Amino acid sequence: MGNSKIFIVEDDKFYAKLIHHKISMDSDFDVRIFNSGQELLDNLHEKPHVVSLDYTLPDYLGLELTTKILHKCSNCQVILLSAQSDLTIAVELMKAGAYDYLIKDNDAIEKLWFKIHKANERYLLQENLEDDRNRIAMELHDGIGQQLVALNLFMSQLNPKNDDEVYIKQKCNQIVTDSLRQMKTLCYNLAPPEIEYGLSHSLEVFFRNLSDFSLNIKYEFQLKMFNNEEIEVDITSNFFRIIQEFVSNSQKYSNCKNIKCKLFVKANKISAFIFDDGDGFDVNKVTHGFGLKNMLKRAKIIGAKINLESTIGEGTKMLLEI
Repeated sequence: MGNSKIFIVEDDKFYAKLIHHKISMDSDFDVRIFNSGQELLDNLHEKPHVVSLDYTLPDYLGLELTTKILHKCSNCQVILLSAQSDLTIAVELMKAGAYDYLIKDNDAIEKLWFKIHKANERYLLQENLEDDRNRIAMELHDGIGQQLVALNLFMSQLNPKNDDEVYIKQKCNQIVTDSLRQMKTLCYNLAPPEIEYGLSHSLEVFFRNLSDFSLNIKYEFQLKMFNNEEIEVDITSNFFRIIQEFVSNSQKYSNCKNIKCKLFVKANKISAFIFDDGDGFDVNKVTHGFGLKNMLKRAKIIGAKINLESTIGEGTKMLLEI
């Protein structure tokens, strides 16, 4: 693995050199300086790990530029530097997906050095997440999956001699069949192969597979005026996982009969509206379980917004936008 790419965006050339000198002391970092927001945007195809960004540039303000950065490079960690302390701006930047917001005081460069290290660790962790999912799915498929297939083959060759043995063979066959189905579902959930073909295709296949194998829940997916050719893989993957998590929670806890999802583009935003007609819950009382935390975390990674509403006796709905 090569050095982590750290991009410094600062129009004050002297201050930029001070930052560059400090950060470059770490041999694991490949540090580059850009003096404008547009110059940075023109080089985002190089996939920087961390961007240190002056909030006020001649051509961009920090919030707008942060949004553009995360749209093109969703896993990038953006740290803002500003000469002024403004809590409102800091909150808006965090909502937009920025990693941190620092004031340009006497200790700013030292603090920035520390924050860049932490942000880079987060980048590497997120970057490896999908690789780990794919590896685990492959090992399950090629290891346990093949063993179950072999076991099923050997059992088909057994010749039971009495009713008890027939019953035992039938039960064993059923256990193996159920295990294979569960294993295939787990592998698919870990690494859906359709993701590489885009968001709309992956969701269409996801809901079609659910419909084909579900006995108790009816699934519906609608696609509205959508083109996903330029969507980053990270955005596609995390967007898909959030919807997948909602569906999983509905299946487990809602006692619903229907789950519907609509995917569309409005005002240059990718939007998904998904709902179930289950039991619903009080959003003010329910604790944030592992599933909901994962959804919120993934949304923050790609700079998406989640609006989750639920009514007891009517069901739960979620609007996901980026």
